[in-house]
Amino acid sequence: MIRTSPFVVLTILLGLCSSCLAQRDAGTMYEFADDAGDRLLLSVRRPAIVNSTFESLSVGFYTGPNLLPVDYEVKCVAPGSDCQAESLVEPVGGRLPSKVAYITATLFPLESNTTYWCYALSSSDKVTKCQGPLVGTTALPEGALVSYTLQYQQMSSFFDLEKREQVCINLLELAPNGTCAIQDVLDGATRAVNTSLVFGIVDYNEYSEGLLLFDQLSDPTNDTLDVLANGIVNGSSRVDVVDVSIDYVPKFDSPGAPGFVRAPTVGVMNATVTWLDGRVGIPVEDYAVNCVVSSASALCTDAGVNVTGLPRRSESAFVTGLAPNTTYECWAVASNIAGSVCSKEPVAFRTLIEPGPPTNLQENAVSNTSVTIGWMDGLEGNPIETYDVNCVNGTSTSCLSAGVSSLDIPRGSEQGRVSSMIPNTTYECWIIAKNEVGNACSSSPVEIKTWIEAGQPTSLTEQAITNSTVTIGWVDGDGGNPEERYSVNCVTGSSPCTSSGTSVSNVTRGVQSATVTGLAFNSSYMCYVLAINAVDTICSSPLSITTTIKPGPPTNVQNPEISTSWAAVTWDDGALGNPQENYTVNCLDSSGSTKCTDSGIQVTDISRGTEFANVTGLDPNTTYSCWVIAENIVGNVCSPLPVTNRTWIQAGEPTSFVQGQIGSTSVEFSWVDGLEGYPSETYSITCTTNTAATDCTNPGGTVVEESGIDAGVENGVVTGLSAGTSYKCWAKAVNGAGEVCSDSITLSTTSQLNTKAVIASNQSVSITPDTFAPPSGGSNVTYRVQCLNSSATVCDPQATGTGALQPATPLTDPAAINVAGLTNDVSYQCFSVMSYADTSSTLKYACGGPIEVKPFAKPVVDKVIAGDQKLTISPIAYTAPSGGSDVKYQVQCLNSTATTCDPLATGIGALQPTSAQSFVSGIPVSDLTNDIPYTCFVVVTYTLNSETKYTCSGGAAAAPTASVPTLVPGQVIAGTKKITITPDVFTSPAGTSNVTYQVQCFEVTTNACNLNSALSPSVPLTSPAPIVLTNLKDRSTYSCFSVVSYVLNSSLIYGCSDVYNAVPNTEPQVLTASDVSPASATSADIQVATYTSFAAASNIQYQTQCLPSSATVCNPTVTSGTGAVQPSTASSTSGTFTVPGLTNGTTYQCFSVISYTYSIDSQLKYTCSAPYEYTFTEPLCTWKSQTSPADNNWSSVTWGGPAGSELFVAVASTGTGNRVMTSPDGITWTIQTSAADNVWSSVTWGGPTGSELFVAVANSGTGNRVMTSPDGINWTIQTSAADNVWNSVTWGGPTGNELFVAVARTGTGNRVMTSPDGINWTIQNSAADNKWTSVTWGGPSGNELFVAVAFSGVGNRVMTSPDGITWTIQNSPADNNWISVTWGGPTGNELFVAVALTGIGNRVMTSPDGINWTIQNSAADNGWYSVTWGGPTGSGLFVAVAYSGVGNRVMTSPDGINWSIQNSAADNGWLSVTWGGPTGNELFVAVAFSGMGNRVMTNSC
Repeated sequence: MIRTSPFVVLTILLGLCSSCLAQRDAGTMYEFADDAGDRLLLSVRRPAIVNSTFESLSVGFYTGPNLLPVDYEVKCVAPGSDCQAESLVEPVGGRLPSKVAYITATLFPLESNTTYWCYALSSSDKVTKCQGPLVGTTALPEGALVSYTLQYQQMSSFFDLEKREQVCINLLELAPNGTCAIQDVLDGATRAVNTSLVFGIVDYNEYSEGLLLFDQLSDPTNDTLDVLANGIVNGSSRVDVVDVSIDYVPKFDSPGAPGFVRAPTVGVMNATVTWLDGRVGIPVEDYAVNCVVSSASALCTDAGVNVTGLPRRSESAFVTGLAPNTTYECWAVASNIAGSVCSKEPVAFRTLIEPGPPTNLQENAVSNTSVTIGWMDGLEGNPIETYDVNCVNGTSTSCLSAGVSSLDIPRGSEQGRVSSMIPNTTYECWIIAKNEVGNACSSSPVEIKTWIEAGQPTSLTEQAITNSTVTIGWVDGDGGNPEERYSVNCVTGSSPCTSSGTSVSNVTRGVQSATVTGLAFNSSYMCYVLAINAVDTICSSPLSITTTIKPGPPTNVQNPEISTSWAAVTWDDGALGNPQENYTVNCLDSSGSTKCTDSGIQVTDISRGTEFANVTGLDPNTTYSCWVIAENIVGNVCSPLPVTNRTWIQAGEPTSFVQGQIGSTSVEFSWVDGLEGYPSETYSITCTTNTAATDCTNPGGTVVEESGIDAGVENGVVTGLSAGTSYKCWAKAVNGAGEVCSDSITLSTTSQLNTKAVIASNQSVSITPDTFAPPSGGSNVTYRVQCLNSSATVCDPQATGTGALQPATPLTDPAAINVAGLTNDVSYQCFSVMSYADTSSTLKYACGGPIEVKPFAKPVVDKVIAGDQKLTISPIAYTAPSGGSDVKYQVQCLNSTATTCDPLATGIGALQPTSAQSFVSGIPVSDLTNDIPYTCFVVVTYTLNSETKYTCSGGAAAAPTASVPTLVPGQVIAGTKKITITPDVFTSPAGTSNVTYQVQCFEVTTNACNLNSALSPSVPLTSPAPIVLTNLKDRSTYSCFSVVSYVLNSSLIYGCSDVYNAVPNTEPQVLTASDVSPASATSADIQVATYTSFAAASNIQYQTQCLPSSATVCNPTVTSGTGAVQPSTASSTSGTFTVPGLTNGTTYQCFSVISYTYSIDSQLKYTCSAPYEYTFTEPLCTWKSQTSPADNNWSSVTWGGPAGSELFVAVASTGTGNRVMTSPDGITWTIQTSAADNVWSSVTWGGPTGSELFVAVANSGTGNRVMTSPDGINWTIQTSAADNVWNSVTWGGPTGNELFVAVARTGTGNRVMTSPDGINWTIQNSAADNKWTSVTWGGPSGNELFVAVAFSGVGNRVMTSPDGITWTIQNSPADNNWISVTWGGPTGNELFVAVALTGIGNRVMTSPDGINWTIQNSAADNGWYSVTWGGPTGSGLFVAVAYSGVGNRVMTSPDGINWSIQNSAADNGWLSVTWGGPTGNELFVAVAFSGMGNRVMTNSC
């Protein structure tokens, strides 16, 4: 809350303050970090809370010296708020002195017993710095009611009367005038079991105990209430609640007078009154406000309108019930038991009243968008009113209806102008008087109507025109107000409508027509109609008019086109008439009259500018004279001359149209001419592929035409036809009058030989004719072929000898025909020759071709590569015959019965690739069926005399197969300038044999192997083995393949893998002897060095591998079993990796294996070091995992049992009825039934001679926290002496007085119990209530004792006893969490050794006697949980196990002082270790609370 008049205490002390209270360090917030900001650090130094009262806090600080002007401000905010929050009271500030000084700023008034955060700010004109928060709490004033809730961890019965009285004694020391009573004591809820460690043995999160409030204080006044009420939360088992109330005897003090009374808001019958509190009274006062009608004698105590019972700090009251328009004086009154005090001065104000209504409204002025209204003011209101003028469109029922207004007109103006009104609209205008109390409207409105200009005249028309006058009509626009009149004005050019022109004016509204006279001949005008009234002049859109004139004569009459019944006529227009003329074309028979106006065949009403007419209805073969006439209303004018011409007539139809010789691209025809036409005709032959056509002039389809044949020739040849295509053909007589067709003929050209159907071979050619369709009516088609000398252009069915038709007996269906006996590398012209019988049964021939052919040697298939549903054919390079060039290759695979290639084949057997290509090492044929035999051919094309020629190889048998070699990253190992590839074992298809292995790599990018290039090794391998390619370029990309071969039906078939990109590069660092060491009985650790990569390599990963001694290179494809790469998931960092599964005495080849991602192809690549030969020797003292029969939380293990039946026994804290397991040798374990499902924490073997037994103690259970067994198998519950958390049990004691001793971590003075037989137990007094975790018996001969260690305590975490009954605290050298203790060591140097869960490098302590203890260095800061002494005679060791650490959860020491880390069999939570076992087979055995089936480990060292 911000105060306008704070109480401020400001003390400036020059020099230093030597008596300041102890200061709390203040945090610092820098809002700026420049040089100027740094100088501000010296402006306010060491701010602190220096004083506190029940309603103020004082902040003090040092200042200066200040080189620049610096201001300061101190403010207090709510806790948790930052420096920018608003101060809860008025801040204190000012200008800092330039010299060194100490300043105290007091902020007032604050709430009592309340915590605030205060900040000290310093600022210059550029920067600001804030320091804080300074946390302060105001004091508790006398007379307050205080309640406390105290929490204590003991049971409610512990909070006895004595402790309750002590609470009040201590509190009353602080407040002698108060009273104190304990209201209630309540039991708290039982605390939940801590589960921070899953085995539940020890609670690591205990809290220190004790409550200061319950102890007598030597000087209570120096302790704050917070210290006195310092309870402990979340203690051990119980939490109790204590409510304490203290009532203080009040001291009365009257309040101070309120000040600064104000009335910030005043209404008609109410007002808000505010004030500032005066000095606080005791008890705290309340407030009232009293308002009295103002008079010269008015007093605070006079009867008036009042508000009472207001709390301190309200500082505001809302007073109601006041009279309107009345002056009041109001006082603020503070009251408490000591009396009442009025404010020194009242606040005076007058209540409000609304104004009176305006009268005598009148219209003073009006326009189309505004009106000025006058009126007379009504009665004056309070506060004085202003006026609004509100004009509402139409009839209104309220002055406040939405309208057009003029607002806030001062009283006395009595006139207002309203604008932005709608023209030609009726309004009701009101006058409204208004003030903050209310509004008063005039009793009635004044009605007005705004003006409007006339509407625009529209729809101008030219009603009549002559050479000097025009009559204009129009439609009136909307009526204006006042009413308009009209004028018509005709102007020349683009002059405005109001320009001086020829006009007629003062035309009355509604006449809508006027005639303008005095216009010029053949002149253009723009005529406007103007609507005029007092508001404006509105012009219409213009009407363009031109006075009249006769047109000029047309000229240059022509006939551009003429036909049998029509003629096209063109002309040039003459001079323009007005109105614009139309034209008529009149055609007369030249044999009669030739006057242009005589009746003839006419085209009329032709628009000017068209200059064209098509005159129809003419007679054929007739001469006509055609005139052009220009016409308008002024007169008609003829063209000077007509155009004369003769109409056309068609020729007669050709007859006797027949075909002659048919070729593949041409046909001969003949006909008889018809009658002559006009103009003279020529002849043409038209052929179309649309054999259904009926119209020779528009036949559709593909049209081939031979035209321009003169009359009388009567024959012709159509060329350019498509071979083997059906056509319909006509003869046509053609002239200007049209086309006349003969009857049609339907026929087919012969097939042109397909170059793919002509296959050259050695001294022969294979030709396959295409199917031939004879002309209409033809029949008995036969097929033969012939090859003539190179000069032949047409076939010769009569040829003999080499060129004779083949075969001698014609074929009735087309098939491949071989022409033999030819000479290699000699050109021949080859034809297909078809014969047929025409409609008159005459034998006729048709030829396809020629095709030039040169017989030559055939291509050869080199190799066939079988793949999954594909075969890749490798040809041998082919040399074309002389003159041949551009040799290209294709392949095809046909069914197994094929004897020659078929370039015309489609589907699976089609040529591959679709477009022939230059020589390649292999051409694939895809989409084949696996394991189906095919015959494959190489098909070669070459260019000879600009034509493509075909030849093909003999067939090669092959079958596609899914059995193809593979090449994956682990098979390819990059090295320095080399690549090593280990082919995978290849399973060849059924029926094949003789599998071999090779590889190849290319320093080019390719996706297929090339069997024409070198393969490695040159002699193929008969079984897969590493193949090394050397002399390569480092960091170049090679395309690599695995290649196999096998025999299928006596044919050698190859198989190739997909491409794998390999990159030779620097190998990893070779392993050395120092990098490899045994890790366990079956594993070794290998240190892999960091690999230096190159730019294209990323995501470097590390592994290692040990392969049989014959290995020469690593094999990352081995991922399981012996030889697998380790770790199975590659590591992104180098380091030590464990290789498991090794055999003692076996020699291995070990490698560093590096993988990375290659940026060129984003594939995984491998490289590995050169092999390192390593003979594995099982290390001594190796810990081995053993199978545990249940995954219980095993907490303790011991060795014991009847003579001859000894065994290991382990107990657990979890499990259902199975919390015991036993083993005769530490390796083979059996589950036993536990006596109860308690949290068993410790087990030992002992007891009187002849009555020995196993004894186990527990953390949980009700009266049954002991169980015993004579043999470790059969267990019995025993009664425990107390339900403490028993952590450890042992057997020992002076000869003849031995007993079992157990220690606990809970209980009150009773944390030891003893038993002479393990069955009957007795509580003993513990030396301290520490959390005792382990106990043992030992010590020098004659000075033996029991020693226990603890988890808690201060310097006293050891206790000893000579008999287990009387216990003495001993000093511990460190307050670590000691968890286990044992006695042992070399003969003559025995000592006690204890290990701890906590500490830094000091988690071992030793003692020669159990009393004097020394800290020793631990091998690692693991959570050491158990320690024992054991080992073969002469090689004894202390062995400790831990529940934390990475691979190092065992440490050993020969003397308890010098400790070494050992490898643990697994990173389980090892809780207990012991030495035992059958004679000669003794071993260390450890058990764990975690792991999967491996919660036991053993070591025989």
